[in-house]
Amino acid sequence: ISAFAEKIKTDDNSKILFALGNIAPTVIQDKLAEYATCTRVNVYETRDNKLIDQKLIEKIENNEYEMILFSSPSGVQNFVNMTNKDLHKKIRIACIGETTAKAAIENNIVPKVVATTSSTFGLFESIVNFYTK
Repeated sequence: ISAFAEKIKTDDNSKILFALGNIAPTVIQDKLAEYATCTRVNVYETRDNKLIDQKLIEKIENNEYEMILFSSPSGVQNFVNMTNKDLHKKIRIACIGETTAKAAIENNIVPKVVATTSSTFGLFESIVNFYTK
């Protein structure tokens, strides 16, 4: 936020469009609103997954996977809603950042990997580092 704010502070006409999902937090938008006109547009709606691929759940239960990747707290919550709590104690997961990791921990799932940089590349890099250690 601070790096971006420095760039837009000097322009009295800065306008920022946030294209987000309906449950995305407003932290960045709120902070940047001090320096620019911010407009939010919800471009997608997060919903619970109603379909469960039982074969996929069986693979997880039988430890036939390497790691499950989560890129959002809502992804964690949907997984929790679709699976049983015994499974949560033994799964291996990687999270794209601290917010997603916090959602996992709140649901008694301990991440093996949390990306140091909250991006797809950061997640990939953190997973590679995990397996090379």
